[in-house]
Amino acid sequence: MTALHYPAFLIAALTVSIPAMMSGRDSPKPKRCDYLPDTAAILENRRLETLLRILRSEHPTTLHEKKFIPPFIQRQLDCITGSFSLADPGEEFQEGCVVTNELPRRRLVFLALGESIMSMVYETGGWASSNHILLVRFEGGRITDLWTGLCSDEMLTNAEMVNVIVARRNAEWGLNTNIIDL
Repeated sequence: MTALHYPAFLIAALTVSIPAMMSGRDSPKPKRCDYLPDTAAILENRRLETLLRILRSEHPTTLHEKKFIPPFIQRQLDCITGSFSLADPGEEFQEGCVVTNELPRRRLVFLALGESIMSMVYETGGWASSNHILLVRFEGGRITDLWTGLCSDEMLTNAEMVNVIVARRNAEWGLNTNIIDL
């Protein structure tokens, strides 16, 4: 399969602009985030194997509350997306395609936190519900790498998430087919 290449600035702009447009707000003003995702590396899974190796070796602790997201990661996710609103498991969120600003856009399934990596699975609604996978590598209170994927597979544990990534990472219509949606 031939990889399609889009300019990183275009993908980064869409990553920030589309969620803002979908939530009925004006597009956010350009921000200077401490970390901006390498969109080409995400779409081509360039550093995914390294992230998976770290995830497997650290045996991260699984948690089910958004309050355990390290504040520096939450700040960067907010910066990248305009607002990384997230409900805890079981709480209401934007399940349907009617958007209101009263409910979070995402709902946490679980997160797993290790010494230098965080993995997270969360769901979004809309025309169809989707599960999102987020892997964040960090060091000294700073994000050093990020990968994200999108699928309909149910994943309730870190092990199930890793199995889905391994099975679908290079499949046609796999985990990130020219779409990065945080």
